Amino acid sequence: MHREKMRAFVAQTYVLLIRAWLRWGKPVRSKVAGWFQPKVAFEVGDIAAFDSLSAFAGWLEQHTNWRADPVRGLFDLYPSLGHLFWQLENDGIVEDDCDGLSYFSAACVAPYCDSPADRYLVDIVLDPFEIEVSRSAHSICIFRRDAKWRVISNGVLDAGEWDTFDAAVRGNSYARDYTVLWWEVRDVNLKRVSSPRP
Repeated sequence: MHREKMRAFVAQTYVLLIRAWLRWGKPVRSKVAGWFQPKVAFEVGDIAAFDSLSAFAGWLEQHTNWRADPVRGLFDLYPSLGHLFWQLENDGIVEDDCDGLSYFSAACVAPYCDSPADRYLVDIVLDPFEIEVSRSAHSICIFRRDAKWRVISNGVLDAGEWDTFDAAVRGNSYARDYTVLWWEVRDVNLKRVSSPRP
């Protein structure tokens, strides 16, 4: 019983630290870093239109590459969209960790959503006793299409479809085998919002 209480205490403390970073540290660091990143003006319409979501997903997977940040997620950030599109324009590929790839995915998936507002960035925290600490915090893009919630993780469209937003958070292929301790939702302007219903 003592061990279970200690584990719960450590997990709760970990979530509090992650929440504090996401709400206060990460936005400030992201803004400051954006001042020094090369960037271009962009429009989502600049990306070629595709006939289907699967065709778009194939393009996205070919033009994104997950790259660990220098401190393995300890002080991650959201790069500016202008910088991500600068990478695409100059290198033909967007390389970033899960935060940048979820942000880029949310920006690009708009034409394939039921509504442009139906796309979100979601930071999730998994139980660090069940998964490596470096992988326990993750960022994904969740969007609604044909009244089903879909997930893009690290530039890859998840095969699953969910009736509710919460089910997508817990059931996607990255999180489904672990306990989801907490999540936070942001819109494409990085403003914190409530989880959509249903």
